[in-house]
Amino acid sequence: MNNLLYLYIIGGTLVGVTCLYLLKQYINGGVCKIRKDMTGKVILITGGNAGIGAEAAKKLGEMGADIIIGCRDLYKAQQILDQIKSQSRANQKLVMLKLDLTDLRDIDTFVQQFKALNIKHIDILINNAGIMAPKEYKISKQGFELQFGTNHIGHFYLTQKLLPFLRNSQNPRLVNVSSLAHKSSDGFDLNDLDCKRFSNSSLWSTRYTMKAYSYSKLCNILHAMEFSKKYGIPAYSLHPGVVRTELFNEIYGGWRKIIYFLIYPFWWFFTKSPEQGAQTTLYLSLEDQENLQPGGYYKDCSQATPLFANEQLATQLWDKSIQMLREKQFDISQQ
Repeated sequence: MNNLLYLYIIGGTLVGVTCLYLLKQYINGGVCKIRKDMTGKVILITGGNAGIGAEAAKKLGEMGADIIIGCRDLYKAQQILDQIKSQSRANQKLVMLKLDLTDLRDIDTFVQQFKALNIKHIDILINNAGIMAPKEYKISKQGFELQFGTNHIGHFYLTQKLLPFLRNSQNPRLVNVSSLAHKSSDGFDLNDLDCKRFSNSSLWSTRYTMKAYSYSKLCNILHAMEFSKKYGIPAYSLHPGVVRTELFNEIYGGWRKIIYFLIYPFWWFFTKSPEQGAQTTLYLSLEDQENLQPGGYYKDCSQATPLFANEQLATQLWDKSIQMLREKQFDISQQ
């Protein structure tokens, strides 16, 4: 009887461990298995100093691509470039430039510094940087709600300023890192993209900050859709998964760190590492363009269907973004 009980326990344990292993593999998501010689390709990635941006930069750099990282923390960016350099070819360009997407003037400075590098084209622009869920309603340098101003307006303006370099490439592409959070964008209002109607709410830190984040991530999807249609340059957006990165610092600040410590084993199990989170970015950077849908939204290295996104809304957001920039004296309508 005891032997039979032991067999049941061992068998049940093996089944349980196998199920947990398979579930974890499913959570870890798709894997980009494409490897290419990227020598001569120029890849500019925002926020390539940490998280999934850093992992994408390392993998693409290891394949021989010239890597330009735009970010605020140049110390961390240098560490990433040093890792790439240890396995790089002799004439590979590895450059970091300061970029603050919360300030459009700083983006102008970044573009001027990029021009000074005498690089004639950009093959892949990866709009990866972002912020999520500040506990207080904050605004960017030009007065946009911080998440909208960084995640959408900053990248929208940067992309337009770099458009001539994309056009100089034989096979350019744009990759926007969005999020599954866009599916919480019910109530998306083109006349209140700054979420000012929530700015004084006592529920901002617990509810509306994530609502503003979801709106900015929907904008990333709509931007890719309209960019592809407008310029004929393939653009894609993606959900990287729920990834253990610095993006969650705001959420797990203060007393929440205690809860984070207590639930970390569960958090680890149900989330991805930065390397795993970078897989769809790599897929959209490396897959042959004929196998991808221009303006498409992807997750786990496969095309998916976004919520709330349609061509009419994409066009309306584009026009609204141009108008908002023009009101701040940043006119890019002729590009």
